[in-house]
Amino acid sequence: MVTAEQLAQTLLQGDPEGRTAAAQTLAAMGEAAAPAAVALVKMSSAGAAGEWCVGALEAIGPPALHDAQALAVLLASPAAPAAYWAATLLGRLGPAAAAHAGAVEKATHHADHATAERAVLALGKIGPAAAQARPRLESLAASGKGRIARLARQALAAIGE
Repeated sequence: MVTAEQLAQTLLQGDPEGRTAAAQTLAAMGEAAAPAAVALVKMSSAGAAGEWCVGALEAIGPPALHDAQALAVLLASPAAPAAYWAATLLGRLGPAAAAHAGAVEKATHHADHATAERAVLALGKIGPAAAQARPRLESLAASGKGRIARLARQALAAIGE
């Protein structure tokens, strides 16, 4: 049987048909596709393969802790899907992603509004270890900008005093 790691390599280096097939297989694997999390995020905007990557990302749950650094780097991606999913997966790590709270905070400035919202949500899931983001969250909470303001208030409550 092909492993998630092998499929991740095909996803990153294969031809378009091979990438799509690898992404489809990873999507069908559910949580067992977690070892391919970084590759899935990187390829989340890659046409047909990207759609399957998103399907896999929706199902994998938290990534491995050793993937957190690579995900933190992807938060700065100008490709909205990659940054969105990097924030999502770091949020799924919760307090274990504390070392990357600064990168997550920076992602609250992302040009893509959904990505900024997802970064705010991730800060709340990181919890008290994201206290450094309090000023940014307070600013967003006071902005009155709909959902992101509500998410910022929730994140502040999760971070605590």
